[in-house]
Amino acid sequence: MDSVFGDLGSFSHSFELIEYSGPLLYSAGSNSISGNFNLLQTGNPAGEVQGPLQFVRVATNRFNRLILQPGGWTNQSAEALTFTNSLFRRDLPWTTNYYGYILFDDGDPNSAAPDYLTWVLSIDDANDTNRNGIPDFSDDPQTGPPSRQPQLMLGSSLTNLVLTLSGDAGRLYDIQQTFSVVGMDSALPITNWQTLFTITLTNNSQAILIPKPASATGFWRVQAH
Repeated sequence: MDSVFGDLGSFSHSFELIEYSGPLLYSAGSNSISGNFNLLQTGNPAGEVQGPLQFVRVATNRFNRLILQPGGWTNQSAEALTFTNSLFRRDLPWTTNYYGYILFDDGDPNSAAPDYLTWVLSIDDANDTNRNGIPDFSDDPQTGPPSRQPQLMLGSSLTNLVLTLSGDAGRLYDIQQTFSVVGMDSALPITNWQTLFTITLTNNSQAILIPKPASATGFWRVQAH
């Protein structure tokens, strides 16, 4: 029943439910939260969305209200998916969940007209290092020395290297890399270390995908904050 046109009759309409899921690597600061993810489409592993995101805390409710900043991701065809800012919330009784809308300029660049504009993003974080009821995602960063020395293990998949980081959940870590000088592949460089990722460890052990070096020999290390 429409308030203007009255009874419009019955109709049926088919629709498609599209879901993507995957891990989020994030680092929580005092005023903002930044992260990076790689999401795969449910039922279609070839469907992929990846990219960075950043949230700014709402000063009056900084643990429960976050503003997603404008940004851009890419799909499996490396096409750009840009979006604007939106509000994300954490409410009772689902206190480990942050939810809000992703508002794309065009969710499917292959079609003639903009479509698939509005998506729901749900972030679930069961980690609560200091057990204060606030997930590490929006809690203040952990301070003080780590309880144990972080460790890195290196593995390989078909397309990437796999770094497994072990340490204190909820702590901020820098993953740094450098490469050997041409002709000195066995020598570990002393300088030229660059930060590859800055992440908050969400579990005691976490796998991180990195591109395989095109040439030379690569070295990686971890630094705890």
